[in-house]
Amino acid sequence: MNRQDGVTVCLVVALVVALASASGAAVAGDSPSERELQTAPVLDMGQSSNESDSAGQSALATGPQTQTSDNTIHIDQKYRLTPGEPGQVEVRWTVDIPESVPELSVTNPPPVAETVDETGFERIDGTLHWQEDDQSTRAPSVTFTQSVNETTDDGRLKYADTGDWALIKRPPQANIEYSYYEDPGQPTVTRTNRTAGEGVSSNAMVYLGPYEMTNESAHGQQFRLIVPEAAALTEEPRDIFDSVAAASDALRVGDRDETVTMFAAPTSVSWGVRGLQRGDDAFYTVANRSVDAPDNTWVHEYVHTRQNFETTNATQWVIEASAEYYGAQLTLQQGRIDFDAFAASIGVGADRRFDDVTLAAPDTWHDAANYNKGGLVAGDIDRRIRLATDSETSLQRVFQRLNEYDSRITQQRFVQSVERAGGASVADTTRQFTETTDGPEMWPQHAHDEAFGDLPAQFTATFPAVGSDGLRAHGPFRNGTITDAGLVTNETLVADIAVENVGGVAGTYDITVTRDGTPVANRTGTADAGERVVETVEFPFDGPGIYRLSTGSDSLDVRVSEPATPTVTDVSANRTTVEESGVVSVTATVGNGDDIPATGVVSLQQNGETLLERQVSLARGDSTEMTTTVRLTELGSTTFSAGDQSVDVTVEEAGGPPPDGAGETADESDDDTVDETAGGSGPGFGLVGTLLALAALLLVGHRVE
Repeated sequence: MNRQDGVTVCLVVALVVALASASGAAVAGDSPSERELQTAPVLDMGQSSNESDSAGQSALATGPQTQTSDNTIHIDQKYRLTPGEPGQVEVRWTVDIPESVPELSVTNPPPVAETVDETGFERIDGTLHWQEDDQSTRAPSVTFTQSVNETTDDGRLKYADTGDWALIKRPPQANIEYSYYEDPGQPTVTRTNRTAGEGVSSNAMVYLGPYEMTNESAHGQQFRLIVPEAAALTEEPRDIFDSVAAASDALRVGDRDETVTMFAAPTSVSWGVRGLQRGDDAFYTVANRSVDAPDNTWVHEYVHTRQNFETTNATQWVIEASAEYYGAQLTLQQGRIDFDAFAASIGVGADRRFDDVTLAAPDTWHDAANYNKGGLVAGDIDRRIRLATDSETSLQRVFQRLNEYDSRITQQRFVQSVERAGGASVADTTRQFTETTDGPEMWPQHAHDEAFGDLPAQFTATFPAVGSDGLRAHGPFRNGTITDAGLVTNETLVADIAVENVGGVAGTYDITVTRDGTPVANRTGTADAGERVVETVEFPFDGPGIYRLSTGSDSLDVRVSEPATPTVTDVSANRTTVEESGVVSVTATVGNGDDIPATGVVSLQQNGETLLERQVSLARGDSTEMTTTVRLTELGSTTFSAGDQSVDVTVEEAGGPPPDGAGETADESDDDTVDETAGGSGPGFGLVGTLLALAALLLVGHRVE
């Protein structure tokens, strides 16, 4: 079957924004009936699917994952088998509503006839409505049944529910509108999709029933193979993983999905397709399909997961043609089939029954022409590009460029991409084979060896690991390696990107680095087969957020935050007691205990009055000190403080208890002070001793007279 109108964008959540106070926005305490609703969409990408024609326990959460404990609307969607009613499943939507939301509506409620239960909702004018009151629950729910069997034009199944198990596309999600109080502000919205009982919910497909799951990691991807209890695999899971992982490595056409979920469809029902890919990263293959065949459906469906472009009618053939061609070509490259098997499969496209087919005109297709004739044309374009460039490039370069476009691929753009990869002559042939009924013949093995004997130059561009010297932060706070915590605003990321030629011959690389899909840097050069070149690229960031950097073959998520705030860890004085007057040295110790740089103004105060103020910038784990000296002359206690730390220094009258600073070295005391300590073992009498001595002399004198 053909991809279903590319990727469809569906509105799944409408966020209802309260009006600003100047225009009558409701605040805490307003009656919900006085609140006017405004909508702001949150988009969830609809799921596209690619089908190959032929004769509860493991749930993935979808939707935004950022949650706050007290201001989040959480929509839980749970799917359950209905053994007594094959062909339909039970769906339960539960909405957890925070205190900040006084009213909420589900704008796409299931029909009343399909609804099993509604708790906490009231149907009003075609919607399910909830409003806060003394009796209302903040977890209203609706449970309904959903018909899930879908068939092809000949009446065979694309999705199936037998009662004992179901392999279906994900049922619809709840669309909501809501109002909220100005304080604490607009809540976040999160979703989970899960199964009741055994099952697996991926981003776009759901399996319900008992199963076994195995996992493998390769080339930055996690592959999950879901084998229902009712399915009997023709191949060993190891062979499936090896074939798909080899395809993952061989296809250098852009970013790979982090996780790919592969379902093995039981053969107990009559499927109308060999396999079907839906969403970004999920597909099923009928369990009896082999990886040692030119129609390697496991690889075919995996290729679809690497197609990140949308087509027009004129280029719709590219979707299945490229998957069909690479399914066979990569299987040949893996040594699982020989050239004769490859040629017999791809060569079907040269059959005379396709003489009336124009690939750019879908209304002329028949007998799966986009697979058969399209697969042969895709292979012939690949062969011609390799010959024209001495294998320096291939159809993969075209594939990669299509993935980089952010709009639908027109026929003109497709041909231009071929011309950039292989030259004008190959582009002219491409027009001929796609815009007319002309088509190529299957090439013989010696021609194949000439074009495909050596792997073409293929380049990967890989970001260095976080924490390595190849990934550095440069800016006002630090110059050095970064951690998982990422950067702060006004820092620049410096990345040493490794460009490696993993092909068989020397070639020219043209690496475009993007940030959230927008090109920000380009590097070109040449490299021999097996050679590794380092290209250094700088990425400035002036605002917080999570940014995705991509080289086409690798990606890096960079978290940028506002700088942390320095923390005062201690305030101390060189002495805490002074007699009558003296100088005190006060020190504030400032540190950064965060994982990111910190900056801010730190103020050292005396009794609430600022003595010293300084802009402090610290790297992770660093600290600094702020010191000042103050002469104290007034009796009593003085408080020195910074942040939440403080120290008290007391000025006492002379003759009081020995000061805390007694015994200090000379450089710790004020140079202008005079030793006022009475008695002691040092030289001289001191004031009291001198007076007593004079009195004694006068007394002696009197007695002499």
